[in-house]
Amino acid sequence: MLVFTVVGAVGVLVTLIAFKSRAYHDLSCAYAAGKDDGDADGGAAIASPA
Repeated sequence: MLVFTVVGAVGVLVTLIAFKSRAYHDLSCAYAAGKDDGDADGGAAIASPA
């Protein structure tokens, strides 16, 4: 049972470190600005019946 507590604490610590990273900041800013990969229709390809 102590193992789960330790692993949970490590998980929270790693998550907090990730939130402080430059990569997370860049991703968060891009998401807030509404930037995407440039695909006009977004989403998956639509299959047309044969």
